[in-house]
Amino acid sequence: MFLREVAFAETKTIYCPDGSVFMVVSLIDGKKKGWPSSIYPSGKLKEIKPYAKDTVNGAWKFFYENGKVSAESLYEHGTTVKSWVRYDENGNVTNL
Repeated sequence: MFLREVAFAETKTIYCPDGSVFMVVSLIDGKKKGWPSSIYPSGKLKEIKPYAKDTVNGAWKFFYENGKVSAESLYEHGTTVKSWVRYDENGNVTNL
């Protein structure tokens, strides 16, 4: 007989005062994991921030309401490995 540990998983939805969804977060054993996302009142994606064991890990991005990336950076185990780059609404880099 084999026993295996099963993590407790849940999804937490955070709402704005007006009742619209602000953020959706996945939790494994109470720690952020996956791709929590912030959402504009229109329902479009505003931010996506990857987590592994409650630590930012991967490409963290912000979006304009038109769906284009407004800013992005890269993290590994909570440490910035690529500085933030910002874009205008046409996708042109506004800083390096």
